[in-house]
Amino acid sequence: MPQHLCADALPVMRTIPKKQPPWHAGFMVARVRCLAVVVVAACTSGDQAVVVTDSTEDSFRIFCVGATCDVDVVSADVPMPECDETETPGYSFFVGRFIDITAACIYDDGTWVSWGHWGRPAACRADSDCPPLLEHEFECRVGLCQSIDLAAWPEPVVSQSDVWLLCSAPVPRSATIGAGADVQTFLDIGSLVDEACGDGAPLDATCALPLPDGCLQPR
Repeated sequence: MPQHLCADALPVMRTIPKKQPPWHAGFMVARVRCLAVVVVAACTSGDQAVVVTDSTEDSFRIFCVGATCDVDVVSADVPMPECDETETPGYSFFVGRFIDITAACIYDDGTWVSWGHWGRPAACRADSDCPPLLEHEFECRVGLCQSIDLAAWPEPVVSQSDVWLLCSAPVPRSATIGAGADVQTFLDIGSLVDEACGDGAPLDATCALPLPDGCLQPR
């Protein structure tokens, strides 16, 4: 199964063990680092601004000029992540089977990092709600923007990173991001991921559908 992509279509992702809170123990949660420009996540096929709404009804504006795109938070009260002193809190996203709009901690060199439970999938009512990103095209299926490339992203299975996304999807961002983040909410999401993918499964594991109750179903 292909990797998620971030920043100018470069699959430059790796897990970062640094600053892993003790309550993450027992779960394979990736802190993923991407090459990017500050809160720049992706670009559409032309110079345009699009608004994407996630599964918690928070909205984000993506404005692209050539190969550079900026992500602006549109909705009020969207929480910012707690980051190290050397990092700037913001938002970015990955593209793969889904559009994963995620909180991010951004370094001065333009790279950024994110935890698996910081992301929420882009939601939709029609195909027009799902803009093309990083040369990936999406369509609206069961209320989620999903890749039209069914060969790369077969419907009967999802990756473990996507299970984190889908099981975090119904949860308000404030419960997993920022000063109000709740440890028990994180543990509950992790238990759902373990139920779907197997306890201790590697991060690149393929997980069968349907997902447990409490997660969004992608088909």
